Amino acid sequence: MKRELRYSLISFCEVLEAVYARHFANEVRLMATPVSHSVHPIGFFRSEIKRPDETPRQGKEGAPDVWLKVSPRFAKGVQDIAVGQEIIVITWLHEAERNTLKVHPRGEISAPLGGVFSTVSR
Repeated sequence: MKRELRYSLISFCEVLEAVYARHFANEVRLMATPVSHSVHPIGFFRSEIKRPDETPRQGKEGAPDVWLKVSPRFAKGVQDIAVGQEIIVITWLHEAERNTLKVHPRGEISAPLGGVFSTVSR
């Protein structure tokens, strides 16, 4: 039985590789090509906070209200958004350290290092 299971697993993997190679070859080739991205803000957040050390780690920990001030040139693009409507805002933390990939969650040195994208960090 072990031999049959091993053979089935290898065969299944070979099938997956063949399907992947056939159907995603174009995407793989595109991913291998260096890509550059640029970010252009349409607005900025404003709040009562003036210094980074005044910020709570999370909004539910006492953060003040913030306002998204949309630049006039993009005003027409948001004109139909209603008060209370849910929107998704993608932010760029302009003061973040770009080369940091592992952190102690919430800055607690006693906690083990974790990937910066999977932790609640500052």
